[in-house]
Amino acid sequence: MSNEMTTAQGTGTEVSTMFAGGINPFQQAVKDAGGGGIFGRMNGKTGAYVFGDETLDHEIGAAFEFEHAKYVWLGFDSDNNPKRGPEAFIIKRETLEEPDRSDKNVRWNKQLVVPIVTDQGLRVIYSAKADNGRRPIMKLMNEYGGLVGRKMDDQGRFKVPYVAMSSAPKSTYVNDAEGRRVKADYFVEVFKIEDWVTKDDIADMEAREGAEEPEMKVVNGSEVEEAQYEIIDPPKQTAPTQAAPAARPTTAAGGSRFKR
Repeated sequence: MSNEMTTAQGTGTEVSTMFAGGINPFQQAVKDAGGGGIFGRMNGKTGAYVFGDETLDHEIGAAFEFEHAKYVWLGFDSDNNPKRGPEAFIIKRETLEEPDRSDKNVRWNKQLVVPIVTDQGLRVIYSAKADNGRRPIMKLMNEYGGLVGRKMDDQGRFKVPYVAMSSAPKSTYVNDAEGRRVKADYFVEVFKIEDWVTKDDIADMEAREGAEEPEMKVVNGSEVEEAQYEIIDPPKQTAPTQAAPAARPTTAAGGSRFKR
């Protein structure tokens, strides 16, 4: 018998210990690093959610895995190419370092990145601006933090919030290219916790539809999904004042759409 086979047969106990608690440490490491799934965001110009190549103009239900959330600095150069900066995991209480601002042509945005699983079983790496506590994603995380300690499953594991994701029209006033104050219309995210689901529930959701690996490109040594981000802030200048955009259609209100 070869040394390789002998070694393999002798690892049974070690493997049992490694996977204790039903956790695959290798897959968990990928989740902790924010990997797996396609990238998603909300388009502030239209109010639609964009997951990979798919645009969704209706309400979405998704489980938000805030235990894997992290802050990330994302920059755009003068050609609108993305650049990844420092990142910090929230649960580890890591300090988010400042990005390298030596290149004045790069615009840096602080993002909150959260893995989510939609009600259709799609795993998405969701990203939203997180430059202040008034952002919808920050308010949602604050609500999660206040409730999660009381949300446990029968195995003593923390549950995950199941969130209705929609958007709402807003207006503000900005200076146009000639310095005049003009009205700018845009959309903001709307998040509402509808339910709390277990990790087993999430596994069942993912089993409904296996997500394909996203097409990636390398930017400064880091992998960035091709259609990961666009500028989603309210416009800095706009055409003459127009009426605010109509609200997007949503699903019927009331109750979680999560199917157990």
